[in-house]
Amino acid sequence: MEGISDRHVSRVLRLVLRHETMMRSILDLCGVAVLPWAGRAGQGGAIDAR
Repeated sequence: MEGISDRHVSRVLRLVLRHETMMRSILDLCGVAVLPWAGRAGQGGAIDAR
């Protein structure tokens, strides 16, 4: 494409990839949030209830 610099394309790609990664993390968090406490074991959300 004419008139678009490599730097601009690179910047846009980084923004898109960062946004995609952030959205994936938010969706993972929402998926774990609906699990009962026992189902969260091994997913970083388990709390030892002694």
